[in-house]
Amino acid sequence: MAIGASDLVPGVSGGTMALVLGIYPRLILAISELTRSGPRRSLAAGRVREAWLAIDGAFLASLAIGVAVAVLSLATALDLLLERHAELLYAAFFGMIVVSAWLVALQVPRRGRATAWALVGATGAFVVVGLAPTSTPDHPLAYVLAGAIGVSALLLPGLSGAFLLLLLGKYEQVLAAASTLDLSVLFPFAAGLAVGALAFARAIGTALRRWPSAVLGTLAGILVGSLRRVWPWQDADSLRAVALAPPSLADAGLALALAVVAGAAVVALHRASRGGDGSFRS
Repeated sequence: MAIGASDLVPGVSGGTMALVLGIYPRLILAISELTRSGPRRSLAAGRVREAWLAIDGAFLASLAIGVAVAVLSLATALDLLLERHAELLYAAFFGMIVVSAWLVALQVPRRGRATAWALVGATGAFVVVGLAPTSTPDHPLAYVLAGAIGVSALLLPGLSGAFLLLLLGKYEQVLAAASTLDLSVLFPFAAGLAVGALAFARAIGTALRRWPSAVLGTLAGILVGSLRRVWPWQDADSLRAVALAPPSLADAGLALALAVVAGAAVVALHRASRGGDGSFRS
């Protein structure tokens, strides 16, 4: 549910939340297992339990249920919070992302080698999150494409799937469809999610196993670069992420306090989840 709630907010990544909770490696490898021939052969031979265990089915099913419940139940509430208390909400997310970047950096096995990749990730994310939204056709195939692109960001910490939907001009439509259960939008969007998840998870799973320093360094950099999008005070009349100074010391103090509390919550979640399986499996 925490991952689902995160993906509803432009600028915040569900992948970041998965990292905080200590389940990111398991998530990537479980999804990538869906593309391998072993589970398909087991299923074709009638060995359903074997296939289910191979794809870590209980984990994926429980995670999918939690994400769906969060999206369907919190879409309206988060939309209201963004409308009325956007600065405070983004201050909390700012603190979460800062601490998340630090936690990811601590996992890098060879930090010297990863520094260059971190700079590349930070620069790329900083540029991407400053792009102005565009418009795309209101067609089922456009929602399939939006789903595929959006889920790639869900699986990549630091890049927000909701923000990429905003860039594609599909965020408001998808959020409204989730609130009203508009299946004409949700079905093609879900199809895009499935296709994108299978393709992207296998690629990043392979990269994580082969080049952990480069991938984790890039992820940490992406998290830092994405802070541009969640700075609490931005020019409301600009389509780009244009940072402004806090309107008063009181506003700055309140935002800082929220950021610190949110960051502390991230550390607490991370410590509580360290007993789980956070390693990369072959």
